[in-house]
Amino acid sequence: HGNDEEILNRDLEVDNEDEEEEDSIQEDSSNSDTSVDSNEEEEGEVLNRELRVNDEQEINGATQIANEPSTAQEDHNQENKKDQPNESTITTPPKIQTPAPAILTPNSINLQTLQTIVKTLKKLPYKQLKQQKKIPSLTYIQNFDLDAHLPSVAHIVALSPELRNLHYTLVPGRMKEDAFFAMIFCLLRQHMYGEEEEEDVSREVGLDLSQSQPQSLDVDNANNNNTEYSTKLQMKLEQVQQENTRLVKLIQETQSKLDQTQAQLSSLQQSSPSPSLPNNQKPQQQQPSTSHKGTWKMDSESREFLQLDEILKENLRSEKKKRLMEVQTQMKFILDSDDVHDSFGEWDCCGQTDYYAHGCSR
Repeated sequence: HGNDEEILNRDLEVDNEDEEEEDSIQEDSSNSDTSVDSNEEEEGEVLNRELRVNDEQEINGATQIANEPSTAQEDHNQENKKDQPNESTITTPPKIQTPAPAILTPNSINLQTLQTIVKTLKKLPYKQLKQQKKIPSLTYIQNFDLDAHLPSVAHIVALSPELRNLHYTLVPGRMKEDAFFAMIFCLLRQHMYGEEEEEDVSREVGLDLSQSQPQSLDVDNANNNNTEYSTKLQMKLEQVQQENTRLVKLIQETQSKLDQTQAQLSSLQQSSPSPSLPNNQKPQQQQPSTSHKGTWKMDSESREFLQLDEILKENLRSEKKKRLMEVQTQMKFILDSDDVHDSFGEWDCCGQTDYYAHGCSR
């Protein structure tokens, strides 16, 4: 019984010391407002000192009771050790640096991919394009650097006429140029690298695709309508190819007519003698195969032309060539074409005479 009382007294003393030390710790923590790191170090030192005092008292008490350990004291010490924070295990989380989006090289972009992207964009209303709705990876668009992508931008603009027309339609009236090309490159990355690349991009820039999914492109619906759209697209492509073939034939025919006209003009220039040369130095003319008894009577227009100066003759020839070109163009429309696009006229709004001229309305 005497030993039990001594153990109880020691426990009470230890508890009193713990309370005093806790009070001192609270006073120190309330008085020290300089920094969080210094307070944590002081609390760690107080806890270590408390553990050392408890260990010494436990060892002294164990020697006094004939080396019989107190299970209650050991449990108390183990609980104190569990509650003690380990400063070595406390680590600050590393700062996550957002890497810049990968730049697509011009060699990795082909015409077929650009056509697919342009088809996707043409399905979206212009208001949604202007507000950047239904476009995935919005953070990628915000972090887009147009200057870093200039080689690729020049490559895709030169590669796809449809993309040039879409750029002319949207920029700068409906959206900014950097936003337009950011949207193009975002869709290119998704089309070329698939869903995994899209997840990697969203992970790099910290974008939650589950939140932006209602504003993303509806790829499933696009795949469902892919067959019907491909059929319509094939028909349009065939029409365009037929139109191109017809235009190529017209160009070839016109070029052949121009060559013939040029040959006729050159032959006329060679056949007409130069008045500045003497009679014995005139170029030799090819004699006709038949002879005539009478003399050649020149008409009045030819006689007037031969009497003109050389400068006036050259001016008159150039005017006749221009008129001949106009007549050939008109005859080409009358004889070879039934299309309103090849007709002659002008736009009453701006006065332009070319049917395919740039529009004056926006």
